[in-house]
Amino acid sequence: MSRLLLLCLLAAAPAAAQSPREAVRTACADDIARHCPDAAGNPLRMRACVRDRADAFGPICRAALRAAGVLNNP
Repeated sequence: MSRLLLLCLLAAAPAAAQSPREAVRTACADDIARHCPDAAGNPLRMRACVRDRADAFGPICRAALRAAGVLNNP
């Protein structure tokens, strides 16, 4: 668990200089491409897909989504 926390903290440092939206794009590009390919180009479908499948995304992506207000904090 402490490795996960450290990883999230390290990943958040560069993301802090970005807007929350850009941080999500950076952290979640691979997860979104893998889990939400049919939602590309449709922001409403994309947001719904991300919320529905967030458990399948990596911890850095989920942290970025929480920071951007897309997901509720645990």
